[in-house]
Amino acid sequence: MFMPVPEVGRLLIFFEVNALEPIMEIEHTGQVEALEAICVDFERHADVAGLLILTCDANGYTPELLDPLLTSCCLPLIGAVFPEIIVGNKTLIQGSIVVGLRQRPDIFSIAGLSDQSVDFEEAICSAIPDFCLGQTVLVFVDAFGSRLADLMEGLFNNFGLEVNYLGGGSGSLSFNQKPCVLTNQGMLEDAAVIALLDVASGVGVQHGWSSLAGPYKVTESTGCTIVSIDWQPAYTLYKQVLSEQQGISFAGRDFYAIAQNYPFGLRKLDAEMVVRDPLTVGAAGEMTCVGEVPENSYLDILIGDVDTLVDAASEALRFALHNHTAASETAPLLLFDCVSRSAFMEDEFQRELDVFHGSGRRVIGALTLGEIANCGKSYLELFNKTTVVGVIDL
Repeated sequence: MFMPVPEVGRLLIFFEVNALEPIMEIEHTGQVEALEAICVDFERHADVAGLLILTCDANGYTPELLDPLLTSCCLPLIGAVFPEIIVGNKTLIQGSIVVGLRQRPDIFSIAGLSDQSVDFEEAICSAIPDFCLGQTVLVFVDAFGSRLADLMEGLFNNFGLEVNYLGGGSGSLSFNQKPCVLTNQGMLEDAAVIALLDVASGVGVQHGWSSLAGPYKVTESTGCTIVSIDWQPAYTLYKQVLSEQQGISFAGRDFYAIAQNYPFGLRKLDAEMVVRDPLTVGAAGEMTCVGEVPENSYLDILIGDVDTLVDAASEALRFALHNHTAASETAPLLLFDCVSRSAFMEDEFQRELDVFHGSGRRVIGALTLGEIANCGKSYLELFNKTTVVGVIDL
């Protein structure tokens, strides 16, 4: 039995106790050398066929620092950099989670998430080996790519409803685009990494927000930027509604500190609204969100509170457990929870984490800049301010 000795800063969660238990290690220092030591351990482990790496932006990884490790790894790997990672009922702002995948994943990357010339459906189709099999698709994207909706459409058109999708947007809360997707080719910017896993999973998606005002028509938009709503500059209408209905003044206040409490809800036919998180305001009153907002679509301004968000987390967990087709009681929870939910809930975010920890299963994941899922039965979406949880046989 291969049992590595944990080094300082490394927490051995499960390595080889039971054939059904997940194989994972947590590293707390953020040092490249510590991450490399874990990867070398897993490369020598007979039961590990691939790697899943979730790591923190505060580690300060750059291609110059990390690419030698990633490109020399002999196992197929998928990973990303996030504002924070989740272990049990805690979040970490530094360190990494490394999961040893028992089934060898088929992994491919897609470049040019902001390139208008890329046909994502064709690019994905060309990248998939003919022998690819999978029940679950993991997807990590650079959250600041401007054509994420087109990528989701390309994925869905290739795989449809035959698989479960699970993943999220990676990057930094500085809102500056930089390399944040981890692959065997190194750290990538403006790219996505996708893994097909032939493992059972169940997915739950809920957000807990409700309409404060609307619907309003998006009369002009470009990608993730809303230029006008109801023929007014987007910010003008947004400020007016919140001033009249909530008594809020924006003068001298940080925009995002207000906007994180009042996201947009993008209306969908026969489906719950998809949340869009406003990030910035431009000089002409345009508002940029995480994820595209199509022109001529309709949206609401949303409101929520801690109780409704925690209840939504409970519902997401219930759906994921119900949708899990396998009988494994040791399958961990893979959680992608929006970083802006954490900011909105502040100390009360602990209640949301405790919901998942209370399931009795191992919980790992990340605070993301957008969440990716299809709920198992519906169209693939990029969500904001939403809880996405998977029960997955890693």
